[in-house]
Amino acid sequence: MADPAQFKDYSVEVKAALNETTIAWLIETANEVTSHAQRNCVMEDDAGKRLKGSYKNDVDKDKGVATIGTPLEEGYWEEFGTGSHADVRKNGGKRGRQGWWVYVKGEPPRDKSSAEYRDEDEAKAVAASMRDEGLDAYATNGREPNYTLETAFKVNQNPSIAELKRRLKERMGK
Repeated sequence: MADPAQFKDYSVEVKAALNETTIAWLIETANEVTSHAQRNCVMEDDAGKRLKGSYKNDVDKDKGVATIGTPLEEGYWEEFGTGSHADVRKNGGKRGRQGWWVYVKGEPPRDKSSAEYRDEDEAKAVAASMRDEGLDAYATNGREPNYTLETAFKVNQNPSIAELKRRLKERMGK
């Protein structure tokens, strides 16, 4: 009589292989999304230089979660815009500061009531006067949103999923 069939439980080994593969993929993907955000940050001033280097990621291997972002307030401005250009649909419904104001590079923001102007021409005239006094002043009504992180996620989503599928098939021998 033939030996009875024997079943061997490989679930622990399979789960470990899946976990190892997905965590390695998650780390690489988080690094790629972070790198993409750093490369595509459009802020040009000192805050932008600081911002580019502040995008980081943190991978919690136990939970299988990657957190990507920046602790700087400028990241919010970069992502959602400011002033008249702020994207209220994506920033929690918060309207940006309306109208025109003068920004002086390197100085803290002035009191809103003293820095708002009727229109672009008035703001530009004030900024020109301030530049004549040696200040690095600019008239603005805000900045367009860049969606730096959103774009980084979208651009990397499909290639990243395809790479995970490839790795899992390779690891599982298919």
